[in-house]
Amino acid sequence: MTRTVTRTSLVSLGAAAVLTASLAGCGASAGSAAVVGGRRIAVSDVQSATVDVQQYVGQDMRIYPTRMLNFLAIGPYIDDLAEKHGVGISDEEARVELAAKVPHPSQAGVDVIRTNGELAGLQQRLGPEQASKDLSEVAQRLKADGLEVNPRFDGSPDQNTGQMMFERPSWLAPTPVQQPVLAP
Repeated sequence: MTRTVTRTSLVSLGAAAVLTASLAGCGASAGSAAVVGGRRIAVSDVQSATVDVQQYVGQDMRIYPTRMLNFLAIGPYIDDLAEKHGVGISDEEARVELAAKVPHPSQAGVDVIRTNGELAGLQQRLGPEQASKDLSEVAQRLKADGLEVNPRFDGSPDQNTGQMMFERPSWLAPTPVQQPVLAP
């Protein structure tokens, strides 16, 4: 059965941000946006995911690279949790959803859409309280594995909510959204 990952579910991107808000540090290797345990997340993957998801949701909603990095960092953990609760989404399902607006999505874009859909499925299946408890366990796993974030992608937690703030630092130029070239 195919689950549809809706555009509006991307509004809930903050759920992923909460997981990494207190875990980010510096020292990611060169060319990496982050390193989680031994898994490297390339800057190019964050950029590709940002372009794909921005094109997917349209220009009305601003997509920040830091949020995409959060999804790429927690994706494998959310995949495990979603599979456990029967709400896993395959790469193919996410690719089909993304390809509706992005003709040739990157694997990183597919990963973000899949993780977002799984988070929405978990919240729907488990309810807010249990989902929050399970996401806290994911955060503990992530912390135990270690997360090193390139300072270029570091956010700062809001003192009132604890959620990551995703305003672009003044020294970071926005990633241009590339429009697809249509063949004649």
